[in-house]
Amino acid sequence: MQGISVTSGDPTTQDPVTDAAGAIQRAIAETLNTAGPTTITLVFATLLITAMALIRLRRARDACRSPGTDTCVRPTVGRTP
Repeated sequence: MQGISVTSGDPTTQDPVTDAAGAIQRAIAETLNTAGPTTITLVFATLLITAMALIRLRRARDACRSPGTDTCVRPTVGRTP
């Protein structure tokens, strides 16, 4: 199998960067093939849910830091005004 090379066009010339990239690509492809579509879907869904939760958390934290907002006032437990 020949890969894409940016050398002078000679297919016998070895390009270590291209060889390394090809090896990484093959390793990723074999790993994904071994894992199967169900596992890949579950991992993707977990990453997506985590990212969405982090975005909501960051937005809530930034809203608390905005001047003039009182959205982050926490009620004190056991005290009445």
